[in-house]
Amino acid sequence: MYIEGDVPFVTSGGNNNSGFGGSGDGWWGIILLALLFGGRGFGGFGGGIGGGSSELLGYELGKVATTNDVASGFNNSAVLSSLNDIKLGQSQMQNFINQGFAGLNTTFIQGQKVKLKNTKLYASSSSEKAVNTISGEYYIYDDKVKNDRMRITNSKNKVGKKPVGENVTGYVKKSEMEVIL
Repeated sequence: MYIEGDVPFVTSGGNNNSGFGGSGDGWWGIILLALLFGGRGFGGFGGGIGGGSSELLGYELGKVATTNDVASGFNNSAVLSSLNDIKLGQSQMQNFINQGFAGLNTTFIQGQKVKLKNTKLYASSSSEKAVNTISGEYYIYDDKVKNDRMRITNSKNKVGKKPVGENVTGYVKKSEMEVIL
């Protein structure tokens, strides 16, 4: 039950419970804070940290970065990134050269001269055991590849000629042949 005299005194003279400063005059607190912390960084009256010695830190505290400052920072980053890309590209080129162009996709064609060095020679494309080990310059008999092996011959005059048994020296792995240019 509500009795008029039982209500505690919670309102005062028309400030409408507006909080700090009462009836909307709290802006003076903001001005006070601006005076205390305004100026050059912290300290207001002292001229910033350490009495105005922000230059000792190597940069000016409170300095606003302009659009040009920000763009310059990104440009420096882009230049460094480009330099790193160039360095990486040079490294990859050096590796390519050091490998003797091993990364090139070499196509072997009939009659092409190849160099073999301690290469296993097989009697057929499916033989598991090598019949000999050969070195020297040979010619590709035909351009057929079976089980990574190709037929070779020891003379340019025998390339593609029949009977195969008389003109083919044997089979060697394609990966073990070096093209002679």
